[in-house]
Amino acid sequence: MLTHRTDERSVRQTHLLEAGPADGGAPRLHTQRFAHPGDEAVPLAELVVLDVATGTVVRARAEPLLMSQMSPITIKWAWWAPDGSAVYYLDRPRDLRTLTLHRLDPATGEVATVLSESGGTRVEPNQWQYEPPIVQVLADEVLWYSQRDGWGHLYCYDLRTGELLGQVTSGQ
Repeated sequence: MLTHRTDERSVRQTHLLEAGPADGGAPRLHTQRFAHPGDEAVPLAELVVLDVATGTVVRARAEPLLMSQMSPITIKWAWWAPDGSAVYYLDRPRDLRTLTLHRLDPATGEVATVLSESGGTRVEPNQWQYEPPIVQVLADEVLWYSQRDGWGHLYCYDLRTGELLGQVTSGQ
């Protein structure tokens, strides 16, 4: 089972006032942890693989992922290889200018970088913010979405070396 451990210990608390609850009752105060631009403390997600049958816990041997408001598993930024031999996940820094695909060994927690793309502006894994990333790990290749030429296209990379094999789509 793939899950994550969330660390929000130092993230500021933000308060929202529900002035007119649907039930017509008194106003309600809602409190949540939310990092504002410029805050040093942000929510982090440490990827963890659990073997329920044996009780084994394997933590990713890498820096935790930045976690805005949703789990990287829920938004499909972390997923199992079809054969269960690895976990793949996307990661990017707070400035959003680099996107990296990593491979996590579920038995050891070792993490290796498969490929990485950087740009002068945001590097996105899809066209729409709340859609799953357009990244497909195949037997020996990775299909990777990029807007590096100003248009959204698919590129093919070697899964083992991260070498660009070629552009799959072209045009506007």
